[in-house]
Amino acid sequence: MKHIANTDPFPPPLLRMRKSIHLGFFPLKLAFYNLLSNPFRALLTILGMIAASTLVAWTVASYDGALTDMDTESVSELLDKYDFFLLTKKNIPHSSLPGWLTPGSEAPPEFSRLDRFCMLEVTCRQHPMTAPPPLKGLPRGIHILIGCDAQTPPRPLQEGTWLISGKPVTEFKVLPCVLSSSLARQQQLQLNDVFSVGSFAGSFPLQVTGIIEDGGNKRNKELWNSIGTAWQQPLLNGIYVPWKLAEEIAGGPLPTCWAAGKKRTEAKNFVSPDKTENSTILVDADMLLRAKQQSSSANSRLRMQSWTATGLSMLICFFIIFSSLSMGVDERVRQYALLRSVALTRRQLMQTILLESLVYGLFGWLGGLLSGSILMRFFSEAAILSNPLQRQSMFRLIGSWSIVLTGCCSMLGALAAAGIPAWRASRIDVLSALKPLQLGERRHLSLWLSILGLLLPLLQICIITQPGIAEMPRVKLYSLLGSPLTALGFILLAPAFLLLCQRVLTRPLAFVFRLPLPFLRSQLDANLWRSTGTVIALSLGLGFYMMIVIWSASLLKPFLPGDWLPDLFITIVPGGIQTQDLDLVRKIPGIKAQRCLPVFVEQCPLAEDLTGSHIRQNVIRQNNITLIGMPVSEAYGGAAPLLPLSFLTDKQTALEKLAENDNYCLVPSFFSELTGLNTGDQFSLISPDNPQHKITYEIAGIIRLEGWHWFSKFSGTRRHYARTAALIFAADSSVRKNFNLNRVNYFWAELEKHWEEKPFRQKLQKIAQRQAGQTFHVTGRGEAVIREESIQLTAKPALQQSIMSRTGQVISGMLRMPLTLLWIMSLAVANTALASIRVRRREIGIMRALGLSKWGLLRILLGEAVIIGLSATLLSLAYGIFAGLCSAKMATHITFFGGMGWNFVIPWRPLIKGCLLTLSLCLAAALIPALLALRSHPLKLLKDNGDVS
Repeated sequence: MKHIANTDPFPPPLLRMRKSIHLGFFPLKLAFYNLLSNPFRALLTILGMIAASTLVAWTVASYDGALTDMDTESVSELLDKYDFFLLTKKNIPHSSLPGWLTPGSEAPPEFSRLDRFCMLEVTCRQHPMTAPPPLKGLPRGIHILIGCDAQTPPRPLQEGTWLISGKPVTEFKVLPCVLSSSLARQQQLQLNDVFSVGSFAGSFPLQVTGIIEDGGNKRNKELWNSIGTAWQQPLLNGIYVPWKLAEEIAGGPLPTCWAAGKKRTEAKNFVSPDKTENSTILVDADMLLRAKQQSSSANSRLRMQSWTATGLSMLICFFIIFSSLSMGVDERVRQYALLRSVALTRRQLMQTILLESLVYGLFGWLGGLLSGSILMRFFSEAAILSNPLQRQSMFRLIGSWSIVLTGCCSMLGALAAAGIPAWRASRIDVLSALKPLQLGERRHLSLWLSILGLLLPLLQICIITQPGIAEMPRVKLYSLLGSPLTALGFILLAPAFLLLCQRVLTRPLAFVFRLPLPFLRSQLDANLWRSTGTVIALSLGLGFYMMIVIWSASLLKPFLPGDWLPDLFITIVPGGIQTQDLDLVRKIPGIKAQRCLPVFVEQCPLAEDLTGSHIRQNVIRQNNITLIGMPVSEAYGGAAPLLPLSFLTDKQTALEKLAENDNYCLVPSFFSELTGLNTGDQFSLISPDNPQHKITYEIAGIIRLEGWHWFSKFSGTRRHYARTAALIFAADSSVRKNFNLNRVNYFWAELEKHWEEKPFRQKLQKIAQRQAGQTFHVTGRGEAVIREESIQLTAKPALQQSIMSRTGQVISGMLRMPLTLLWIMSLAVANTALASIRVRRREIGIMRALGLSKWGLLRILLGEAVIIGLSATLLSLAYGIFAGLCSAKMATHITFFGGMGWNFVIPWRPLIKGCLLTLSLCLAAALIPALLALRSHPLKLLKDNGDVS
């Protein structure tokens, strides 16, 4: 009775044997034995872990490098020879600046050195003698030309000599310049090379007399923004020229944009507590560091992206290890029962499975760091451009942040995945497990889990539709709360999707594979949860892929050119042609003479911030608009206008007002919605020629305008700013009168079917060359002489092709991660298929002994694979459509895409490609283990006692 009362079910001899086993090493030995007993499955699991860790190492290391760019050393390097920067306020009159900021004037006594700088956007080309001159306003690379009065270089010279300031421009035999090292590499320029720069004043040849070290990097813009967006940002990398030469290239005087110097005293007189009250602000190293610490928006975005990659990788690790361990528990259930009956405690059994999981995680982590560092070393752009001497350490590019996150995702994912299998193994009933193996029982779907799966995604809808939430809090809620819960909801719905596919497809598949319907159905029911795990694993990559495809297609839609856009837009800069030469252009073969109209363009700042650009900027939240002036009746009216604009208000009334030759205009609907302006309302513009002069326009009508953004980007109509809030249409007489536009720089035309670009360009170039020597007005500068003209032709088909090409590049970059996930998860599917067959060895042996042929077994396994693949496809499609819809709506709240409105498109062709890829992976992953199972003899399968041999 004493022995019966003992809670331990084992007799004293076995109890003593169990106590004699070493508690520390036995679980570890058993874990390694389990790994070595299934080397192929262990290899697949470790490869999947390595791939997941490599993904997060690559992604996070890139963000890690970006986050550590601006440390104290970077700030001191930015200042270099100076103690401070003096920033001036944007759009401030020259007269409001202190007199000592005038180039060549004496510096205040508080400063031992003060260098002044001005900036101008230009285009450049290396061979001016063999190619058309580059001119500002055309869609080529924009570079910064920096005029200065510094007697010594602001940064160390790498080669050559510094500029000679104060010398008249006419005394130079060739115009000198000094290039920053990055620009010299980009343009492939060396000392004494000659190239040309272009501005609105024309094209000018320059010779490289020196190369100077770079100052800062691209992220300096974020640092200067933290000081305040109202101040001019010092751009330190570009083309340095003497001040007088910069004004010659600009076509008129240039104001001081910023200055830099060294202090004799603290110079407190120049630091204002309220930045908005003064025209200048002094910024030193302490202020830059404080601004860096306070400005955490960019860092938080990068951190969020790091955590997103880490979360995805952790999910991958979880499912890979979970499938492997779960199958291992099912496969070794009799082995664990024998060990439990002899000497193994529940605690040791749990330790064995946890240690096995940690071994997977450890190998995956170290392998991921190794492969990630190799990839970063040989393929990362940062590594290619860095100093080769810095490539000595394999892990140099993988920072501590990357190591910690990859370690967390690998080890925590491993531990989380081991929890349920370890608990299941510890709960094994010894006597039941030692009984002969029976066919699996049918598993039932939990209704409550399905209801919870339907409810969780609703939170995402609340986040994207709730008004009044600021941008960054909404992004954080969407990324950190809504998206994970949405994914969890669809994971909980995975069994329902699998059962739905089984109910719909079992009968057709039974017919196709020539299998008895009840037999196939029983096999699918018995493997419900195992198949559900495989469906979830596949859906991780495919669902993410579909979401990005749908989201990118939805964002592309508003950028495509609308029906209102004519066939060809012609740009002639800098001087254009005289109005009396219009007929010469219309007579060129290939265009319709009566359908070629002059276009008068000016890009003007808004007198008031109607778009809220000071709060946040996006596609249409800008502080300027582009005004388009054209003949009213030919361009907008009549039965067949050149621009068939879609009017949302009364068209006849609007055109009558425009024909009055007064300041009336047509505005796009998005501009009206953003600003709250309607028909009859007025708004004011600041003349670019005279900032003190305001011009008021009244809205005569509202139109719909699709595809304007990409057109304005490539047509050269953004004359003064990199972005614009809208294209606004008016009468040509109004625009010419208000903005002093006496020459024609732009045309819109319809083309004949036989139009050819090359001969058309040649004839147009001859007309433009006739303008050489004539004077033209440079906005805000004065009069200049035409040297050479440059021509840009923006054809509608080419514009659409460029959009699709650019979109393809962006989407291919965005799809790298989900496609990588899909390939990684194929390892998990192969692992699951292999383990599933090993678990069912005795079951397969019974079916073979009862008469099932090898090919019948193969058909069953392939039928299961088809069901799993189609279920994963259906689940991924549902998730992709829902997440893509939410992402498209969320884009309306994000800074850049906020001006494009809500658009939703489902591109079926790439979605079908993703589905076919998934089905192919699923079939391939199931076929190889199935063929291996066919090699085993039924008698050998029936003798399987659960040992892993």
